[in-house]
Amino acid sequence: MDLTFAAIIGGRMRNMTAMFYFLHRVAEC
Repeated sequence: MDLTFAAIIGGRMRNMTAMFYFLHRVAEC
């Protein structure tokens, strides 16, 4: 597996998780 590919996938997953967490916090208020 290409390291750069894994890094891009990992970054995207982290971004999606952060976005989901942010939206969840906004919906809570």
